[in-house]
Amino acid sequence: MVLDAELCSVCQSILSSFRSWPLDCYTGGPHHTSVAELCQAAQHGCPICRWAFRDLTDQCASDSALRVGLHELATGSDRATIRWSWSFDDGNGRDGWYADEEQLPENATTVGGSLSSFAVGIWLGSNFLYDSYMNIDIRAPAIGPEASFEPERNTGSRGTLRLVEHWLEQCCASHNLCQTIRIEEWQPARLIHWTSTDASWSDLALCEAQSRHYGSDVQYMALSHRWTAEQQLQLHKDNKSALCRKLDYAELKGSIQHGLAIAKRFGCAYFWVDSLCIVQDDEEDVAEQISQMDRVYTNSLCNIAASDASNNDEGCFYDRDPAPLQSYRFRLDADRSGEARHHLQLPHHKADVALWDSVLERRAWVFQEDMLAPRTVHCCRTQLYWECREMEASEARPTGVPVSMRPTSVFFNDSPSPYPGMSRHQLIWQNLVSHYTTRALTFPEDKLRAFVGVSEVVHRKYGGEYIAGLWRDTLLHDMLWCCNTKDKDCSRFSRERAVAPSWSWASRNSPIVWQGPFREFRIVAKLIQVSYGSFNASRCVESGSAVLHSTQKDITLLIRARVAEFEWFTVDAQGGYSASYGLRKRDTKTDNLSSISNVFLLKDDTEALPKIIHCLTIRQSGEEGIPSFDGLMLTPLDNHSQRYLRLGNFITSDLELVGALLEPEEVLIELV
Repeated sequence: MVLDAELCSVCQSILSSFRSWPLDCYTGGPHHTSVAELCQAAQHGCPICRWAFRDLTDQCASDSALRVGLHELATGSDRATIRWSWSFDDGNGRDGWYADEEQLPENATTVGGSLSSFAVGIWLGSNFLYDSYMNIDIRAPAIGPEASFEPERNTGSRGTLRLVEHWLEQCCASHNLCQTIRIEEWQPARLIHWTSTDASWSDLALCEAQSRHYGSDVQYMALSHRWTAEQQLQLHKDNKSALCRKLDYAELKGSIQHGLAIAKRFGCAYFWVDSLCIVQDDEEDVAEQISQMDRVYTNSLCNIAASDASNNDEGCFYDRDPAPLQSYRFRLDADRSGEARHHLQLPHHKADVALWDSVLERRAWVFQEDMLAPRTVHCCRTQLYWECREMEASEARPTGVPVSMRPTSVFFNDSPSPYPGMSRHQLIWQNLVSHYTTRALTFPEDKLRAFVGVSEVVHRKYGGEYIAGLWRDTLLHDMLWCCNTKDKDCSRFSRERAVAPSWSWASRNSPIVWQGPFREFRIVAKLIQVSYGSFNASRCVESGSAVLHSTQKDITLLIRARVAEFEWFTVDAQGGYSASYGLRKRDTKTDNLSSISNVFLLKDDTEALPKIIHCLTIRQSGEEGIPSFDGLMLTPLDNHSQRYLRLGNFITSDLELVGALLEPEEVLIELV
């Protein structure tokens, strides 16, 4: 529900004088002259001042500089000031914000624009301390459940669940993209089932597909949650028969209970949760069900994510302060219609903070669940969020907005690649890996297992041979990954016990990124053969799976390329991704910075490295002008000159180094 409110004289004057605003949107101008004035305006009901005062004072608990600034304001010091700033987007691809319809450009498709980041903030001298962002726009009156929705004290209130149910109905009725990704002729091996429609759970039980309790057209919901084995009811070999007769609702943890309640509320009578639908002490069943994760979540009607529950006891619903989620409607003096048509609400980026910072957003296993489910309800501490292939919504913005550039949404966008020589599916894969590797795993050996579902769905969409986290048709190019150690100590990303070959990103316990290229390039190395060792590649073909869900560390690549020898040396770190190591030709004593290439090594490598390393050239870009070369830095394995481990990668356009890279003849090497 949108509340009517009146602006204070200061905010009314600022917004009504938009024609005279400075061109520099970050400059803005003075707001109230003191904290007391800001507080008084908030108490009198000005929604902008109320929002800013609450936001700024809340931040004081963790921001000592802001506390100093507010103290300066309270004591009348002229060093501290309250200022406003702005930026806008008219929703039509043009910069502009319009206070009334007469100001709209011709052919505008919306009633008005969005003042997408009006902000009130604190400055101490010339130092910016903090500001409170908000959206202001002209909007037609909302219709449907969004018009009457009012955030309540608990995130599991009837009103909130009614709003989520509306999102689900809207998606099922009108979102074509959300309907076209279901895998036909498949059903989960097991589901939790009930027939009662009241609050009773007396008939709750586990059922199996092989017993023909349900078919491939079954509608079920799934749960994403963080759980541990301790004091957790799980499906085991010895209790399977009992759970198929009756599942005691009281024995279930809060997250599962709440997930079941949401499913029943939405008229769904089947539910999937890993702890009860996978036989936890049966290695074969665990492996088989992990290989089906893409199907489990892709075919679900909706996924319920216990996003902020650090364990299953916490559940999905929380008490919260609903005030920050409230939106307001007010009238501007400059609006010639005389109507209260301007709305104030949380900006999108701020409304989404609770989701981005949630517990599950940091867990690697949940990444594929988030990506593959056609619809997800994220249950966070401050509000519920909706995400599907065509819309994102929340209690703070119940009418929803088009999908963002989250990796879970970008995958289903078929727009062409913006980079020459790189296919869209290659860019998508790199994007997915980069996001996935920012998340945490309890057990390093799960690095590839937790990514199985993503691998399978990419394989179905684009085809190709999957090899230890990379794809054969782009393998040489995609081996040019590097560890993203920005703002982190390199030593934190030492290699864990091997679960993948050294040339695979899965061999590193670190966020992964790729460096370009952003221009034409060509691959100057050649992949001759892939040897699988103990890895049973034929099993992948027989099962129809893109990957084998065991360790893939024994895969060896036979490559024909130029390999040159260099010395490496340490230089001062430049910050970000910049090199903290340099390359130079052997027996060259200069540390001239102009001869340094971008070298991506980790401290744990360099501590035990010989000074001589081998550089394998893979990619050349920039045919005209100064060419740039990329490749891998290697070290011989067990003193065998033709078997190498990957240590890092390099990028250089230095003429002396380029010449040295091109000197050797091509040779055959094995990369393990």
